[in-house]
Amino acid sequence: MAELNTCQLNTIVTGKQTLDTGLTATDSDRTLTWDSINRAKTLNADSTPVVTKFVRIDKALGAGTGTIDLTSMTGANGETVDFSGLKVQVAKFRNKSGNAAITVKFGAANPYNLLGASWTLILADDSEITIYTPEGAPDVAGGAKDIDLSGTGIEELEVQLFAG
Repeated sequence: MAELNTCQLNTIVTGKQTLDTGLTATDSDRTLTWDSINRAKTLNADSTPVVTKFVRIDKALGAGTGTIDLTSMTGANGETVDFSGLKVQVAKFRNKSGNAAITVKFGAANPYNLLGASWTLILADDSEITIYTPEGAPDVAGGAKDIDLSGTGIEELEVQLFAG
């Protein structure tokens, strides 16, 4: 049933800058480290936000299109994973190397507004995005369950979704 024990969310991008002007000869530390917006957070049934279900899928496009139905996904052991009544708290989308660009957006038929109404992401070859939206997305339901994908052919998108 794809019950989740723990989701470890790490978003880390660190920059280092060596200053070469505006310093005196006695300034010993000329390196600045930029990491103040990094995040490391453990999510589970006792955290805020709550995360209790998980799915990891490779979503293949057929003739350049595909839909992720959040009420009917296939989990690790072939079981059906259903996020009905839950909010997607973390989503990661990765376009595989060698693929054409893939567009990820709200579904046309039953839109899931992960990032608000009318959201769209375009992932170039070998790019990825991690979305953390604590309690910001709607509950998955019959009229709010689809994420649409489009590309140019038979690309495959790697997807991880965590809900609670």
